[in-house]
Amino acid sequence: MTKHVLDHVELYLRDYLSLPTDHDYPTVAAWTAHTHLLPLLDTSPRLAVFSPEYKCGKTVLLEAVSFISHDPVMLANVSPAYIYRRVDMGRDSPPTVLIDETDTIFGTNSGDAAQDLRGLINSGYRRGATVGRVSGPQHDKLQEFQTFSALALAGCGRDSVPESVMTRSVIIPMRKMKPGETLKEWHRRDSEPRGFDLRESLAEWASVYLYSGDPLRYPALPAGITGRDREVWEPLVMVADLAGGEWPARLRAAALAQVNAGRESDPDAVPWARRVLMDTRKVWPDSERTDRIWTVDLIDRLNALPDSPWSGRSANGITPWMLSTWLQDYGIRPGTVRFPNGHISKGYERAGFMGAWARYLDSHPSRRNPLRRLHPLQMNGGSPRVSALPQVLRT
Repeated sequence: MTKHVLDHVELYLRDYLSLPTDHDYPTVAAWTAHTHLLPLLDTSPRLAVFSPEYKCGKTVLLEAVSFISHDPVMLANVSPAYIYRRVDMGRDSPPTVLIDETDTIFGTNSGDAAQDLRGLINSGYRRGATVGRVSGPQHDKLQEFQTFSALALAGCGRDSVPESVMTRSVIIPMRKMKPGETLKEWHRRDSEPRGFDLRESLAEWASVYLYSGDPLRYPALPAGITGRDREVWEPLVMVADLAGGEWPARLRAAALAQVNAGRESDPDAVPWARRVLMDTRKVWPDSERTDRIWTVDLIDRLNALPDSPWSGRSANGITPWMLSTWLQDYGIRPGTVRFPNGHISKGYERAGFMGAWARYLDSHPSRRNPLRRLHPLQMNGGSPRVSALPQVLRT
């Protein structure tokens, strides 16, 4: 593809959308282009679009993308069974599934259906994933449905995109327009034909590679983009390399910006379990020689930390159950410990933390979800005293 096709896609997006950074426009343009190449790709990054409140343009973005993407399926209220059957229908040329209003699906009161949908979204990110079902009068007929497809989802609120989906996504946190900023008014009767023309151009470009029989070349990515991050960004950088011009440099810059943003040490930008792990090391410094601590004392120290969500041993403070629940993910569990004065009580031994501190805090920074911050009490359906924790802009 000459770069001109992607140039026109980007101009189309800029006419109707106010995205947070200049990196976001080429990212979304490359994402729409990659949907036309899915038969040649091993992974398809999710496009996660969310906003702090309504009327920030997320639905317009989703509609604009639907006009340009390959075989779009625009959905609002959907069951997992519908998605995997619809995707399996196009297994040779996977569709582009676009789900709006995910805050109504993955909200704090979500049930088993939402968990099934989350698992389906995550599994369909990689080629070869299937959903197995049993059918027939005797329940003896086995069926496997392909789940690999392109998928974008948009929602409003902190919990509209699950954390596990975020790790498989390129992320666009929508915001309201700046004062004085102007855009073309979004009218389907005007924008839809223009989008369809772009879709035809992208399909024509993709057909050259789809029918050539040659595999696509895996791109070289900037140093530091590895593992899951590499899987997420490779397809988009592939598109940029095929386009040529300034696109390869722009997509690599966008990838590096988003990956590095996910590695910032902002304590409000990491999952709660890791935040607890970070804070336990903070309140149990290396200079302190004691090798064990009572549970109640550890909680007191955590709740006394300034500028932390554990402040105060009240309704908003961390509890022994929360502490043990989060720490057990790292193999750290409380036990009955004996102290030098002979007292026996429930507590933690420092040795249990040392490996987790080194493994998870020193070597493996997390990708972050800048808006999805649930207060600890919301795990049990409670309501926090504060309306929201700080919102962080992710580029």
